[in-house]
Amino acid sequence: LTLLINDVLDMAKIENQKLRLNKENFVLDEFLNKMFNVVKPLIDSRKHTLIVNCEDIEHQNVKGDFVRLQQLLLNILSNAVKYTNTGGRIEFTIKELPSEKEGYGLYQFDVKDNGIGMDAEFLERVFNPFERKDSERVGHIEGTGLGMSIAKNIANLMEGDIMVEREPDVGSTFTITAYLE
Repeated sequence: LTLLINDVLDMAKIENQKLRLNKENFVLDEFLNKMFNVVKPLIDSRKHTLIVNCEDIEHQNVKGDFVRLQQLLLNILSNAVKYTNTGGRIEFTIKELPSEKEGYGLYQFDVKDNGIGMDAEFLERVFNPFERKDSERVGHIEGTGLGMSIAKNIANLMEGDIMVEREPDVGSTFTITAYLE
């Protein structure tokens, strides 16, 4: 119930352009460890394999909104876990890209799963608030349909974006970019 209330409050802030990012120093390795500790019980309960790759990270010490970045990535990761059949595979990759913004690193986070994927029609609506795939295959999966919309807005506030590659019955890859000082 608390998560639902927080998601609704976050959406209200987003819609009223009141959601602001905090800036705090953190180390990316420590951030990732904390984030994976949060999602690990869900991954273990579904007997998934999680593969983590770190590529070309030049700047480990960054400044940004630790909580919102974690919220963004956990929304994507938890969906990958929920929409992947038991015993599936989830691959998480972080890499630092060349940055065009002075004093900032451009980070890319890829979340790839071998889950149920989505069709082209749903892909057009996946980031809309309260959107959920209406199908017998996903009707039993918990969620409000707010996570993807919140994630997209947080990525945009971090001057980044989210892109999706998908194929029904094969899986999805979400590519998230964000600038961190």
